[in-house]
Amino acid sequence: MDKDEQFIREQFGDPADVIRELQQFGRSTRALSSQYPKFVELYAGQWVALHNGKVRARGRTFEDVMQKIDQEGVPRAHTLVRFFDKDDRVMIL
Repeated sequence: MDKDEQFIREQFGDPADVIRELQQFGRSTRALSSQYPKFVELYAGQWVALHNGKVRARGRTFEDVMQKIDQEGVPRAHTLVRFFDKDDRVMIL
């Protein structure tokens, strides 16, 4: 293993693990994009945690959701958490 490869492994870990984690996160983002209207209808006014493309927790507060995923052993760093609101908001930047 050369110096650059060693540095990369120290910073990011095993490349196979990084690829697997990115694929899991990708499944969650695709689920969110493809099912967004359904999620808004089902989970309006709630926080929702998606991991590996599946809803793993939901609740009225962010703290509730984080506590639930911790109890389930779902890794926070690889979980997509989103609040769903029926009211569209416009951001002016």
